[in-house]
Amino acid sequence: MIGKSVLISTALTWDELEKRTRTGNMSTPQSELRAQFIQGALEAGALKFGQFTLKSGRISPYFFNAGLLCTAPLLSSLASSYASLIASEFTHDSQPTFDVLFGPAYKGIPLAAATSLTLLQHNISTSFAYNRKESKSHGEGGTLVGASLEGKRVLVLDDVITAGTAVREALDAVKLAGGVVVGVVVALDREEVAPGGTGSTMKDVEAEIKKRAGEWETGKAPVVGEPKVRAAVRMRDLVSWLEDQGRTEDVQKMKAYRDQYGVKDITKIIQRQNEIPMPIYAAGWLARHGKIYVIGSPCSRELEINRPEVSEDYMQR
Repeated sequence: MIGKSVLISTALTWDELEKRTRTGNMSTPQSELRAQFIQGALEAGALKFGQFTLKSGRISPYFFNAGLLCTAPLLSSLASSYASLIASEFTHDSQPTFDVLFGPAYKGIPLAAATSLTLLQHNISTSFAYNRKESKSHGEGGTLVGASLEGKRVLVLDDVITAGTAVREALDAVKLAGGVVVGVVVALDREEVAPGGTGSTMKDVEAEIKKRAGEWETGKAPVVGEPKVRAAVRMRDLVSWLEDQGRTEDVQKMKAYRDQYGVKDITKIIQRQNEIPMPIYAAGWLARHGKIYVIGSPCSRELEINRPEVSEDYMQR
C-alpha cells in the first residue's frame, strides 16, 4: 500500500509552465485579479516595460513602482489580490493562520490597512500594525504603531522582494516586539536569482522565516502549517499577459532577461492525496486520476490543473 502522498518529479521548462498557467489556471478568481491588477498598474505607470537599470545594476525590461498605486481603484485592486491570496494560502479549517498583518514602512503601511479591510469580504477579521523609520521619543514612543505583536503570529505585506533587506528588517522588528513572522505576501515576484547569489531571494527569505518559526517558543500561539512567501503577481504572469496582448517584442525581451537572471529550479510535481492499491502502477494511476501541481519556484503558488489528458501527456514525457 502506498502512503497518502506520492511525488513524481521531473524537469519543466518556462515555456511549458506558462502554457499550463494560461490553459489551466487563467479562469480562477486569483488569475482574473492578476490580470486586472496588471492592466491597472500599467495604465497608472506603476508597471512599465522598456529598459531600466535596477539598483543591482541589472538592465531590466520592466520596472514596478508600487508607490504609484496611489488611487482608490488601484489600491483596492491590489488589496483584493492580497486578500484572495491570503484567504487561499494562509488559512486552516477556515481560520487564519496569523493574528496580525504587518506593513513595513513606508509602502507596506497602506497595503496592510487596505488588505485588513478587504479581508472582511472573506470573513477574516484581523488587526494590523506598522513601523516607523525613526523611533518616536514622545507620546507612545517606539517605532511600532497599531496592534501589539507580543506573542502573535504575524503576516508581513510588502510591495516587492529584491535583495530581501527590507523583509529581513521586518523579521527583526517583529521578533524584537515579541512576535513571529509566519509568512510574507508581496505584490510582485520577479522570479530571479538574487544578485551575487545562486538561488531565489524569495526562497532564501522563506527559509529564514521557517528557521525563525521553528525557534518560536512553546506556550505561545502555535504556528500552523508551513511558513511561506507568496506573491500576487509573478514574472511568468507578466509574460503570459504580454503574450495575450500580442506584444511579441516585449515578450522576447522578458524571456531573454529571464534566461539570464531567472530562477532555474523549476520543478513539476504530480501528487495524489489518496491511498493507491497498486504500487507497481502508481505512476500511471496518478497520471490518469491525479492532480498536477506546477511549481515555478519554491516560493510560488501551486497551480492546480484538473485535466487527465494533460496528466497523461506529462507522464509520457
